[in-house]
Amino acid sequence: MGLEGLLTQVLALLSSVAAVLWAVLAGGMRVSPRASGLFSAANGLLGLSLLLTLQRDTAPDWVVWPVADLLGLSAYALSRRGVQHLFKLPHSTRIDLMVWSAVALGYAVLPLGSVSVRGYTLLYSLPAAFWLGALAWELGRALQAQEPRALGLPLAAPFALAAAVMLARTGWLLDPEATATPDPLAPLWAFVCLVIFLNVSLATCVVARLLQIIRRQALIDPLTGVANRRHFNEQLALALARQRRNGQPLCLMLLDLDHFKPLNDRHGHAAGDAALVQVAQRLKASLREVDLAARIGGEEFALLLPDTPLAQALEVAQRLRQTLRATPPQWDGQALVVTVSGGVVQAQGNSSAEGLLQAADAALYRAKGEGRDRVVAG
Repeated sequence: MGLEGLLTQVLALLSSVAAVLWAVLAGGMRVSPRASGLFSAANGLLGLSLLLTLQRDTAPDWVVWPVADLLGLSAYALSRRGVQHLFKLPHSTRIDLMVWSAVALGYAVLPLGSVSVRGYTLLYSLPAAFWLGALAWELGRALQAQEPRALGLPLAAPFALAAAVMLARTGWLLDPEATATPDPLAPLWAFVCLVIFLNVSLATCVVARLLQIIRRQALIDPLTGVANRRHFNEQLALALARQRRNGQPLCLMLLDLDHFKPLNDRHGHAAGDAALVQVAQRLKASLREVDLAARIGGEEFALLLPDTPLAQALEVAQRLRQTLRATPPQWDGQALVVTVSGGVVQAQGNSSAEGLLQAADAALYRAKGEGRDRVVAG
């Protein structure tokens, strides 16, 4: 067996081992199961494709050329789909199927065997470059929205490089004087690097995604989906620091659901949870993208409104209060009577987080003392 066959066997072994490891992550450990399952299938198809190419002297031509190549191309498409699942990106199934079908048709019209090696090279390399390039682009953009952002370029680079290699393989087709088949060892070495870096990059992506999910769970209230108290305190400190630098107005609003305990006692805790979730949804829908809503207590919410003067913040509070009265939370087919009391304060140049919260809390208690279902400025 020559070096070419040995490299192909190494590639098949690497892909097979990677397929097993991804399958364990998907089925046994339940780590991003959909994405890991797709990565496992991609490696399995790539390994099978490479094993079939080893049989080109003995097996039928239609198996070791079109089938083997189409299996390899399917591996790239599945890898892209896995990244889309992992980062909740729009799926490209229809486009991928159209590309794959067009390539399959191209293989069908070419004469079987090594006489079509130029056509096979073109049909394999161009769609492979498309899928690998698309994967690099989507992966880079997805990681730019994650923390740490610095991972985006190094993890997307191997796929971009592989796409460039695939395009380079077609370069010899453009030379009318080139009659010899290109040296197969160069792309095989490139494939070895591709399989290694592909799986290392994908594994790092899974870890980065899991860390992002863990961080989100640490900062988000699990019931309502808004920020929790820890995240709110962090953002309040940052907002106060910005306010001291730029002098822009900053308001803090505390809202508390009135008579929440009687609601729980009358309808049950499930109804109370539903009320909290729906109130949180209304709060988020009523705020700007720069605002922050958080659940900081059992039935108490805090809203952070940057670049908002006190008068405007009071208008926001009144609008929220009226929205809840007009569209009350629903439970088991009936409307839950929910009103809120609120306290609103504006930060001053020397305001501290603790002092601002105390002032808003005092305004909130005044609102409750004056009869509830109202908003008071502190």
